[in-house]
Amino acid sequence: EVLIFKNGEKRKENIHRYTKDAFIYWNKEESKIKLTVGLVNNIFKTTESSIELTIKEIKILLDDKSGILLDKIIYYIENESKDKISEFILKSKNNEHLYCFISVLREDFTNEDGYLYVGLLKNITTNKNLDEVRTCIRNYDITTGTVSKNFMKNIINRCLVECEKDVKFGALFLIDLDNFNFINDVYDYEVGDNLLHYVANKLKSNLSEDNIVGRFSADQFVVFNLQIRNMEEAESIARKILNILESPININGYNFYITASIGIAMSPHDGNDFNVLLKSADIAMHFVKKNGKNGYKFFNNKIYTELSKIFSLRKGLKKALKDDEMYVVFQPIISLSDYKMHEMESLIRWNSKKFG
Repeated sequence: EVLIFKNGEKRKENIHRYTKDAFIYWNKEESKIKLTVGLVNNIFKTTESSIELTIKEIKILLDDKSGILLDKIIYYIENESKDKISEFILKSKNNEHLYCFISVLREDFTNEDGYLYVGLLKNITTNKNLDEVRTCIRNYDITTGTVSKNFMKNIINRCLVECEKDVKFGALFLIDLDNFNFINDVYDYEVGDNLLHYVANKLKSNLSEDNIVGRFSADQFVVFNLQIRNMEEAESIARKILNILESPININGYNFYITASIGIAMSPHDGNDFNVLLKSADIAMHFVKKNGKNGYKFFNNKIYTELSKIFSLRKGLKKALKDDEMYVVFQPIISLSDYKMHEMESLIRWNSKKFG
Protein backbone atom coordinates (compact mmCIF):
# COMPACT_ATOMS: atom_id res chain seq x y z
CA GLU A 1 0.00 0.00 0.00
CA VAL A 2 2.93 2.32 0.73
CA LEU A 3 4.34 1.72 -2.74
CA ILE A 4 0.96 2.56 -4.23
CA PHE A 5 0.91 5.89 -2.44
CA LYS A 6 4.47 6.70 -3.44
CA ASN A 7 4.72 5.50 -7.02
CA GLY A 8 1.18 4.85 -8.24
CA GLU A 9 -0.48 8.24 -8.40
CA LYS A 10 -3.50 7.07 -10.41
CA ARG A 11 -4.28 4.22 -8.01
CA LYS A 12 -3.80 6.62 -5.12
CA GLU A 13 -6.51 8.90 -6.51
CA ASN A 14 -8.94 5.99 -6.83
CA ILE A 15 -8.40 5.02 -3.20
CA HIS A 16 -8.86 8.64 -2.09
CA ARG A 17 -12.06 8.96 -4.08
CA TYR A 18 -13.83 6.10 -2.31
CA THR A 19 -12.34 6.02 1.19
CA LYS A 20 -14.25 7.43 4.17
CA ASP A 21 -11.11 7.70 6.28
CA ALA A 22 -8.76 10.68 6.27
CA PHE A 23 -5.10 9.98 5.57
CA ILE A 24 -2.78 11.81 7.99
CA TYR A 25 0.58 13.23 6.96
CA TRP A 26 3.09 14.96 9.24
CA ASN A 27 5.66 17.59 8.35
CA LYS A 28 8.17 17.67 11.19
CA GLU A 29 10.12 20.66 9.86
CA GLU A 30 7.06 22.93 9.71
CA SER A 31 5.07 21.23 12.51
CA LYS A 32 2.10 20.84 10.20
CA ILE A 33 -0.49 18.15 9.72
CA LYS A 34 -2.08 17.40 6.38
CA LEU A 35 -5.40 15.59 6.18
CA THR A 36 -6.41 14.08 2.86
CA VAL A 37 -9.98 13.14 1.80
CA GLY A 38 -12.39 11.25 4.06
CA LEU A 39 -13.41 13.61 6.86
CA VAL A 40 -11.93 16.76 5.33
CA ASN A 41 -15.19 18.01 3.79
CA ASN A 42 -17.17 17.11 6.95
CA ILE A 43 -14.91 19.06 9.28
CA PHE A 44 -13.77 22.03 7.20
CA LYS A 45 -15.58 24.53 5.01
CA THR A 46 -13.75 23.49 1.89
CA THR A 47 -14.40 21.57 -1.28
CA GLU A 48 -10.75 20.54 -1.56
CA SER A 49 -9.80 16.94 -0.89
CA SER A 50 -6.92 17.88 1.43
CA ILE A 51 -6.02 20.57 3.92
CA GLU A 52 -2.85 21.61 5.77
CA LEU A 53 -3.02 22.82 9.37
CA THR A 54 -0.63 23.92 12.08
CA ILE A 55 -0.92 22.26 15.48
CA LYS A 56 -2.53 25.45 16.83
CA GLU A 57 -5.15 25.45 14.05
CA ILE A 58 -6.15 21.85 14.58
CA LYS A 59 -6.34 22.25 18.38
CA ILE A 60 -9.09 24.86 17.87
CA LEU A 61 -11.24 21.98 16.61
CA LEU A 62 -10.59 19.88 19.71
CA ASP A 63 -11.80 19.95 23.29
CA ASP A 64 -9.17 20.11 26.07
CA LYS A 65 -8.99 16.35 26.54
CA SER A 66 -8.57 15.71 22.81
CA GLY A 67 -5.91 18.45 22.67
CA ILE A 68 -3.84 16.58 25.26
CA LEU A 69 -4.26 13.38 23.26
CA LEU A 70 -3.03 15.16 20.13
CA ASP A 71 0.16 16.18 21.95
CA LYS A 72 0.70 12.53 22.87
CA ILE A 73 0.09 11.42 19.28
CA ILE A 74 2.67 13.90 18.00
CA TYR A 75 5.09 12.61 20.62
CA TYR A 76 4.54 9.06 19.33
CA ILE A 77 5.16 10.21 15.78
CA GLU A 78 8.30 12.20 16.52
CA ASN A 79 9.73 9.30 18.52
CA GLU A 80 9.00 6.87 15.70
CA SER A 81 6.39 4.93 17.65
CA LYS A 82 3.41 3.28 15.97
CA ASP A 83 0.27 1.25 16.57
CA LYS A 84 -1.06 3.92 18.93
CA ILE A 85 -4.83 4.47 18.80
CA SER A 86 -6.62 7.30 20.53
CA GLU A 87 -10.13 8.70 20.40
CA PHE A 88 -10.89 12.35 19.63
CA ILE A 89 -13.89 14.64 19.55
CA LEU A 90 -13.76 17.07 16.60
CA LYS A 91 -16.08 19.94 15.76
CA SER A 92 -17.52 19.80 12.25
CA LYS A 93 -18.09 22.81 9.99
CA ASN A 94 -21.70 22.84 11.32
CA ASN A 95 -20.45 22.92 14.94
CA GLU A 96 -21.58 19.33 15.44
CA HIS A 97 -19.39 16.92 17.35
CA LEU A 98 -17.73 14.13 15.41
CA TYR A 99 -16.26 11.20 17.29
CA CYS A 100 -13.09 10.01 15.61
CA PHE A 101 -10.17 7.80 16.36
CA ILE A 102 -6.66 8.17 15.08
CA SER A 103 -4.46 5.19 14.38
CA VAL A 104 -0.72 5.89 14.15
CA LEU A 105 0.66 3.54 11.50
CA ARG A 106 3.94 5.35 10.86
CA GLU A 107 5.77 4.21 7.72
CA ASP A 108 9.36 5.15 6.95
CA PHE A 109 8.91 7.17 3.79
CA THR A 110 8.49 10.87 3.10
CA ASN A 111 6.75 12.48 0.12
CA GLU A 112 8.48 15.05 -2.00
CA ASP A 113 6.58 17.84 -0.25
CA GLY A 114 8.18 16.89 3.06
CA TYR A 115 5.13 15.15 4.52
CA LEU A 116 5.43 11.76 6.17
CA TYR A 117 2.45 9.38 6.07
CA VAL A 118 1.67 8.57 9.72
CA GLY A 119 -1.81 7.06 9.94
CA LEU A 120 -5.58 7.26 9.55
CA LEU A 121 -8.36 9.38 11.04
CA LYS A 122 -11.65 7.49 11.12
CA ASN A 123 -15.17 8.81 11.78
CA ILE A 124 -16.81 6.63 14.45
CA THR A 125 -19.72 8.99 15.22
CA THR A 126 -22.38 6.48 14.10
CA ASN A 127 -20.88 3.76 16.29
CA LYS A 128 -20.65 6.19 19.21
CA ASN A 129 -24.28 7.22 18.79
CA LEU A 130 -25.31 3.56 18.74
CA ASP A 131 -23.25 3.00 21.90
CA GLU A 132 -25.08 5.89 23.56
CA VAL A 133 -28.42 4.36 22.56
CA ARG A 134 -27.33 1.00 23.97
CA THR A 135 -26.14 2.69 27.16
CA CYS A 136 -29.47 4.49 27.45
CA ILE A 137 -31.37 1.22 26.99
CA ARG A 138 -29.11 -0.47 29.52
CA ASN A 139 -29.23 2.29 32.14
CA TYR A 140 -32.77 3.58 31.79
CA ASP A 141 -36.19 2.00 31.86
CA ILE A 142 -37.86 2.58 28.47
CA THR A 143 -41.42 2.56 29.83
CA THR A 144 -40.97 5.11 32.62
CA GLY A 145 -37.79 7.01 31.72
CA THR A 146 -36.38 6.37 35.20
CA VAL A 147 -33.05 4.66 35.89
CA SER A 148 -33.03 0.90 35.36
CA LYS A 149 -32.68 -1.65 38.15
CA ASN A 150 -29.00 -2.45 37.56
CA PHE A 151 -27.98 1.18 37.04
CA MET A 152 -29.91 2.18 40.15
CA LYS A 153 -28.24 -0.61 42.13
CA ASN A 154 -24.78 0.67 41.15
CA ILE A 155 -25.67 4.29 41.99
CA ILE A 156 -27.15 3.40 45.38
CA ASN A 157 -24.23 1.16 46.32
CA ARG A 158 -21.84 4.04 45.57
CA CYS A 159 -24.02 6.33 47.69
CA LEU A 160 -23.99 3.80 50.53
CA VAL A 161 -20.19 3.74 50.50
CA GLU A 162 -20.23 7.53 50.84
CA CYS A 163 -22.92 7.23 53.50
CA GLU A 164 -20.78 4.89 55.60
CA LYS A 165 -17.63 6.97 55.10
CA ASP A 166 -19.25 10.27 56.09
CA VAL A 167 -21.49 8.73 58.80
CA LYS A 168 -24.71 9.69 56.99
CA PHE A 169 -28.14 8.09 57.04
CA GLY A 170 -29.88 6.82 53.94
CA ALA A 171 -33.42 5.62 53.36
CA LEU A 172 -34.66 3.20 50.69
CA PHE A 173 -38.38 3.22 49.88
CA LEU A 174 -39.86 0.26 48.00
CA ILE A 175 -43.17 1.37 46.46
CA ASP A 176 -45.59 -1.30 45.23
CA LEU A 177 -48.71 -0.07 43.41
CA ASP A 178 -51.73 -1.84 44.92
CA ASN A 179 -53.85 -4.09 42.66
CA PHE A 180 -52.00 -2.94 39.55
CA ASN A 181 -52.43 -6.32 37.85
CA PHE A 182 -56.19 -5.65 37.59
CA ILE A 183 -55.49 -2.64 35.37
CA ASN A 184 -53.57 -4.80 32.90
CA ASP A 185 -56.26 -7.49 33.05
CA VAL A 186 -59.30 -5.20 32.66
CA TYR A 187 -57.84 -2.66 30.21
CA ASP A 188 -54.61 -3.44 28.37
CA TYR A 189 -50.86 -3.23 28.78
CA GLU A 190 -50.61 0.09 26.92
CA VAL A 191 -52.88 1.71 29.53
CA GLY A 192 -50.79 0.07 32.25
CA ASP A 193 -47.53 1.32 30.75
CA ASN A 194 -48.92 4.86 30.38
CA LEU A 195 -50.01 4.77 34.00
CA LEU A 196 -46.54 3.66 35.12
CA HIS A 197 -45.00 6.48 33.08
CA TYR A 198 -47.36 8.98 34.70
CA VAL A 199 -46.56 7.74 38.22
CA ALA A 200 -42.82 7.91 37.50
CA ASN A 201 -43.11 11.51 36.28
CA LYS A 202 -45.17 12.46 39.34
CA LEU A 203 -42.55 10.98 41.66
CA LYS A 204 -39.65 12.68 39.85
CA SER A 205 -41.34 16.08 39.64
CA ASN A 206 -42.71 16.17 43.20
CA LEU A 207 -39.79 14.72 45.13
CA SER A 208 -36.65 16.78 45.64
CA GLU A 209 -33.43 16.24 43.67
CA ASP A 210 -31.96 14.48 46.71
CA ASN A 211 -34.09 11.46 45.81
CA ILE A 212 -33.07 8.83 43.26
CA VAL A 213 -36.18 7.43 41.56
CA GLY A 214 -36.06 4.18 39.61
CA ARG A 215 -38.36 1.43 38.44
CA PHE A 216 -37.45 -1.86 40.08
CA SER A 217 -39.93 -4.29 38.53
CA ALA A 218 -43.36 -4.45 36.88
CA ASP A 219 -45.31 -2.20 39.27
CA GLN A 220 -42.61 -1.41 41.81
CA PHE A 221 -40.51 1.73 42.18
CA VAL A 222 -37.52 2.44 44.39
CA VAL A 223 -36.77 5.85 45.89
CA PHE A 224 -33.46 6.38 47.68
CA ASN A 225 -32.46 9.42 49.71
CA LEU A 226 -28.97 9.97 51.11
CA GLN A 227 -29.76 13.20 52.99
CA ILE A 228 -32.00 11.68 55.68
CA ARG A 229 -31.26 12.89 59.20
CA ASN A 230 -33.80 10.82 61.12
CA MET A 231 -36.81 8.51 60.79
CA GLU A 232 -39.22 11.46 60.96
CA GLU A 233 -37.80 12.82 57.68
CA ALA A 234 -38.13 9.38 56.06
CA GLU A 235 -41.72 9.16 57.29
CA SER A 236 -42.41 12.59 55.79
CA ILE A 237 -41.19 11.39 52.37
CA ALA A 238 -43.37 8.26 52.62
CA ARG A 239 -46.45 10.36 53.39
CA LYS A 240 -45.61 12.67 50.50
CA ILE A 241 -45.43 9.70 48.11
CA LEU A 242 -48.86 8.52 49.25
CA ASN A 243 -50.24 12.06 48.83
CA ILE A 244 -48.80 12.25 45.29
CA LEU A 245 -50.92 9.24 44.35
CA GLU A 246 -54.12 10.45 46.03
CA SER A 247 -55.50 12.45 43.10
CA PRO A 248 -57.31 10.55 40.32
CA ILE A 249 -55.15 9.82 37.27
CA ASN A 250 -56.65 10.10 33.79
CA ILE A 251 -55.11 7.71 31.27
CA ASN A 252 -56.61 7.29 27.79
CA GLY A 253 -59.93 8.70 29.03
CA TYR A 254 -60.13 6.42 32.09
CA ASN A 255 -59.88 7.70 35.68
CA PHE A 256 -57.75 5.60 38.02
CA TYR A 257 -57.42 5.83 41.79
CA ILE A 258 -54.05 4.43 42.74
CA THR A 259 -52.76 3.53 46.19
CA ALA A 260 -49.40 2.13 47.17
CA SER A 261 -47.79 -0.01 49.84
CA ILE A 262 -44.38 1.31 50.90
CA GLY A 263 -41.63 -0.51 52.76
CA ILE A 264 -38.83 1.58 54.25
CA ALA A 265 -35.32 0.43 55.14
CA MET A 266 -32.77 2.72 56.80
CA SER A 267 -29.02 2.65 56.28
CA PRO A 268 -26.81 1.76 58.06
CA HIS A 269 -29.21 0.25 60.65
CA ASP A 270 -30.97 -2.10 58.20
CA GLY A 271 -27.98 -2.70 55.90
CA ASN A 272 -25.09 -1.10 54.00
CA ASP A 273 -25.76 -2.80 50.68
CA PHE A 274 -28.50 -2.32 48.08
CA ASN A 275 -29.61 -5.96 48.12
CA VAL A 276 -29.79 -6.09 51.92
CA LEU A 277 -31.74 -2.81 52.12
CA LEU A 278 -34.07 -3.94 49.34
CA LYS A 279 -34.81 -7.21 51.12
CA SER A 280 -35.58 -5.32 54.34
CA ALA A 281 -37.82 -2.82 52.52
CA ASP A 282 -39.56 -5.70 50.72
CA ILE A 283 -40.39 -7.39 54.03
CA ALA A 284 -41.82 -4.12 55.39
CA MET A 285 -43.80 -3.58 52.18
CA HIS A 286 -45.38 -7.05 52.38
CA PHE A 287 -46.36 -6.32 55.97
CA VAL A 288 -48.29 -3.28 54.69
CA LYS A 289 -49.93 -5.45 52.00
CA LYS A 290 -50.94 -7.98 54.62
CA ASN A 291 -52.50 -5.29 56.81
CA GLY A 292 -54.77 -3.53 54.33
CA LYS A 293 -52.39 -1.84 51.85
CA ASN A 294 -52.22 1.93 51.16
CA GLY A 295 -49.65 2.76 53.82
CA TYR A 296 -46.00 2.53 54.84
CA LYS A 297 -43.95 0.60 57.34
CA PHE A 298 -40.36 0.76 58.58
CA PHE A 299 -38.49 -2.52 58.64
CA ASN A 300 -37.82 -4.05 62.04
CA ASN A 301 -36.93 -7.49 63.36
CA LYS A 302 -40.41 -8.07 64.78
CA ILE A 303 -42.15 -7.96 61.39
CA TYR A 304 -39.30 -10.00 59.92
CA THR A 305 -39.95 -12.72 62.51
CA GLU A 306 -43.72 -12.57 61.94
CA LEU A 307 -43.49 -12.77 58.15
CA SER A 308 -40.83 -15.49 58.33
CA LYS A 309 -43.19 -17.57 60.47
CA ILE A 310 -46.05 -17.09 57.99
CA PHE A 311 -43.76 -18.04 55.12
CA SER A 312 -42.58 -21.16 56.97
CA LEU A 313 -46.17 -22.19 57.70
CA ARG A 314 -47.19 -21.80 54.07
CA LYS A 315 -44.17 -23.78 52.97
CA GLY A 316 -44.92 -26.49 55.54
CA LEU A 317 -48.57 -26.75 54.48
CA LYS A 318 -47.51 -27.55 50.92
CA LYS A 319 -45.62 -30.59 52.20
CA ALA A 320 -48.14 -31.62 54.85
CA LEU A 321 -50.41 -33.71 52.57
CA LYS A 322 -47.46 -35.32 50.85
CA ASP A 323 -45.89 -36.25 54.20
CA ASP A 324 -49.26 -37.56 55.57
CA GLU A 325 -49.34 -35.01 58.39
CA MET A 326 -53.01 -34.06 57.92
CA TYR A 327 -55.93 -35.97 59.49
CA VAL A 328 -59.69 -35.42 59.97
CA VAL A 329 -61.61 -35.43 63.24
CA PHE A 330 -65.40 -35.25 63.71
CA GLN A 331 -66.98 -33.09 66.36
CA PRO A 332 -70.63 -33.65 67.41
CA ILE A 333 -73.02 -30.70 67.66
CA ILE A 334 -75.40 -31.18 70.65
CA SER A 335 -78.71 -29.36 70.98
CA LEU A 336 -79.27 -27.83 74.41
CA SER A 337 -83.04 -28.32 74.11
CA ASP A 338 -82.99 -32.11 74.06
CA TYR A 339 -79.31 -32.84 74.66
CA LYS A 340 -79.19 -34.92 71.49
CA MET A 341 -76.63 -34.89 68.70
CA HIS A 342 -78.27 -33.54 65.56
CA GLU A 343 -75.21 -33.12 63.33
CA MET A 344 -71.44 -33.27 63.22
CA GLU A 345 -68.73 -31.01 61.84
CA SER A 346 -65.47 -32.24 60.41
CA LEU A 347 -62.21 -30.58 61.30
CA ILE A 348 -58.84 -31.07 59.63
CA ARG A 349 -55.87 -31.22 61.94
CA TRP A 350 -52.18 -30.78 61.11
CA ASN A 351 -49.71 -32.85 63.07
CA SER A 352 -46.55 -31.12 61.91
CA LYS A 353 -43.18 -32.75 62.55
CA LYS A 354 -41.66 -29.25 62.64
CA PHE A 355 -44.29 -27.12 64.32
CA GLY A 356 -46.05 -29.79 66.39
